[in-house]
Amino acid sequence: MAYHSSAFLIPLLLFSFLFHSYALTPHLQVPDKVIDALCDEIVNPELCKTTLKNFTIKSQVADRHELGVITVLLATTQARLTRNGFKEILQNEKDDATKNYLLNCLNDYTVTLDKLRAADLLSNQKDYKGMIKLVNEAVEMSRNCRDGFKNLPSHPSKALEENYQKMVWLNDMALITLHVLGG
Repeated sequence: MAYHSSAFLIPLLLFSFLFHSYALTPHLQVPDKVIDALCDEIVNPELCKTTLKNFTIKSQVADRHELGVITVLLATTQARLTRNGFKEILQNEKDDATKNYLLNCLNDYTVTLDKLRAADLLSNQKDYKGMIKLVNEAVEMSRNCRDGFKNLPSHPSKALEENYQKMVWLNDMALITLHVLGG
């Protein structure tokens, strides 16, 4: 079974979650100018603007706090997709060096996922400094995995490289948003 980039699943999964989370509560719309100003600080501003505006319209998100939660959830979903990609590729890998690398990455992304889930839990307390610390630690774990590519004779998957890049962008969105919120 070939590993495919599942970027189209992120909006669907998060929309479903956010719809359930926010559908019962009345919300006001976050102004586009707030999202634009926030996203202009991010490495990939167009991805940020499109993503956040899409979610604010569909989920009726009201405030910056909820934008912070969305960015952490986006990074969490991407970490889960990336970790699952490592699992899938690992099942068919024959080369021992590549297997070891994939196992290390699987462990790194398990920790990454745990850190992002913990950051989401801190959002209930609006502990933005704690959330930033956890997102930074998640960034380091995903970077540990990425740095392991240098030691391999060949790259295990183009899709995994693309997922790493998405992790960078989504973590950047989360960190900038959390800093704006008071971290």
